[in-house]
Amino acid sequence: MNIFKLLGKLIAALFALLFIIMALTSIFLMTVERQLLSSDFYLDALEEQNIYDRLPAIAAEQIRYAMGYNPCLENPDLCEGDEPTTTPTEGGPPGYFQALSQNDWELLITNLLPSGWLEEQVQNVTTELFDYVDTGEGDLAIYISMVELKEHLSGEEGVRALVGILDAQPECSNDDILAMASVLEGAQDPGDDFLTCQPPDDFIEKYTPHIEVIFRRSLEDVPDKINVTEDMFADVGGAGEPSTLSIFGAQVTPFTLIRWIRWAIRMSPLFAWGTLLVIAIFGVHSFKGLGGWWGVPLIISGLIAFGIAFLATPVANWVIDRFIGDQSAMGISPVLMETGIDLVMQMIRSLFASARNLALITAGLGIIFLVVAVVLGNLWKKDDTLVG
Repeated sequence: MNIFKLLGKLIAALFALLFIIMALTSIFLMTVERQLLSSDFYLDALEEQNIYDRLPAIAAEQIRYAMGYNPCLENPDLCEGDEPTTTPTEGGPPGYFQALSQNDWELLITNLLPSGWLEEQVQNVTTELFDYVDTGEGDLAIYISMVELKEHLSGEEGVRALVGILDAQPECSNDDILAMASVLEGAQDPGDDFLTCQPPDDFIEKYTPHIEVIFRRSLEDVPDKINVTEDMFADVGGAGEPSTLSIFGAQVTPFTLIRWIRWAIRMSPLFAWGTLLVIAIFGVHSFKGLGGWWGVPLIISGLIAFGIAFLATPVANWVIDRFIGDQSAMGISPVLMETGIDLVMQMIRSLFASARNLALITAGLGIIFLVVAVVLGNLWKKDDTLVG
């Protein structure tokens, strides 16, 4: 009998160890599933880092950095053995953009984007994408509305943006002014040199209605909405459905596979609790025993998960400082790199804060099991004494 009891406790101990492993895995998998596959997780991170208000400054810095970026100066090995170029490279922004300073770019972007438009579009796209991943209902067709942007640019904001470009250019000669007037009056089409000089203020005031007409014409070819899923997914079919994958002979869409994985993650706590039932069968012989065999594994798994989640942020900081902090990616400005790192760190903090909460709940359940088991065990003994 003692051998069977010892064997039962050994089996219970093995399943207790298995429970700790499964509980740890479940805590972090559930955190990832609840956070990384939720649109609010990303939108809150953007809001916390104030990305929308900082965008003009970040974009202006990146544009100026990219326009003056020379990979050969950053890493001479990339250009070793190449002939130095004596002619400007083809492509890139028109020459009149080169005259814009970083502050000019920031004002230009501010004038071009309607207030709140970018935030609204990011929220719509992110919410619609994750709603589709969550439900799988309907076709995968996500759009950015361009109506407000077109209306914004067709008015005085468009003129202000043009004036911002012109103000950074050298002053116009008389011939330049005549040529610009000819374009604005519709006598000839605007060419690449249309914005290469700065006209007098009275010229801008006189031709403001004509500039607005040119802006409206240029916006006629811009659609009212853009299907972003055509660029996000290369294999989108005509109906907006992604191509299928072959999983064990069955053809499923990537989003169906994601839903299956999410379902398995959500069921993972049940498998962990199933091991507790096995422990109760083989190792429990009293109320106090039940509290120990169930409570202690819960407390251990909760405390370990809490420790991992607590250390995750400083470890991520160390990794970034050690391997990324002092390096610059090709063509990416330091400000954009820093913003990206800050955004990633914000998501890591939010992700593991949720894991810490779940770990504390797990450890708390273990403590409750211990306390309740001890109390019930004492009451049971007291009743036996009274009966005796």
